[in-house]
Amino acid sequence: MKIIHPQEIEVWYLLPAIRKELAQAMKDKGHSQKAIAEALQITPSAVSQYMNQKRATEIKFSKETQIKIIQAAENIINNPEHLVKETQCIVKQTWNEKMMCQLCHTYAQTSQECEVCFQ
Repeated sequence: MKIIHPQEIEVWYLLPAIRKELAQAMKDKGHSQKAIAEALQITPSAVSQYMNQKRATEIKFSKETQIKIIQAAENIINNPEHLVKETQCIVKQTWNEKMMCQLCHTYAQTSQECEVCFQ
């Protein structure tokens, strides 16, 4: 059996889902696809795929995390240098909610009792 590290789950699933939600929040505020791509340091085609539900559609965030994402989107648009800080705050929120456990159970097929990340 191949071992998948939680950090790989973050890169493959969580970060794209965060980018998708940030892009959507920015679009909802009236920002162009080009401005969103520049702020998130991704390609305009990636933004298009997020907007058209062709990428990062598997993960649903809690209400609390959604609120953080909306706030982060505005902070990133106003201060693009805050991209990493804001993204990391959202990642930490998902860890605090033990969302990573759910993702690992789903994508790495870990045991429901596994709490390796929280030891």
